[in-house]
Amino acid sequence: MKQQILKDISLCSYEGLHVLKIEIKSVGEVCHFENRYYIRQGTATHLITDGEAISSLHRLYYS
Repeated sequence: MKQQILKDISLCSYEGLHVLKIEIKSVGEVCHFENRYYIRQGTATHLITDGEAISSLHRLYYS
């Protein structure tokens, strides 16, 4: 796991500053945290509470 994380981190230069870039890969399955489901859209994370939306996520990943 540690080696996987390290290879997804790179140091970049941007307008004379150093920026640490961390690439986050999809795990390819629906994940939850404390029995709650979230979805990433751009830079935002949204809690999904609608049962139909959660079902749609499962259908998308497992069909």
